[in-house]
Amino acid sequence: MLQKTFTEDFMTGKNSKNIGQRSQYYVKDSHPAIVSAEVFGKVQEEMARRARLVHKQDGTVEPSGSKYNGKYLLGNLLVCGDCGASYRRRTERGKVV
Repeated sequence: MLQKTFTEDFMTGKNSKNIGQRSQYYVKDSHPAIVSAEVFGKVQEEMARRARLVHKQDGTVEPSGSKYNGKYLLGNLLVCGDCGASYRRRTERGKVV
């Protein structure tokens, strides 16, 4: 995507986000890809599949029944001893808990 921002005044150098003031252009296949589109798609599918897995302490892997994914490194490692729910990250009053 070209012209996502533009310079309003060249003297001050002030840049602004282009939200319709100027024409925008999308250039497809402008340079050779490092990774083919087929490989990229397969990797995205694998990443989505892995995000839905839970790694157990005994080394087994099973699909997560939780609505929270295991995207982060330490996700699904801590489990509540009372109810069995996995601990998760959340934000309260601007702080991560």
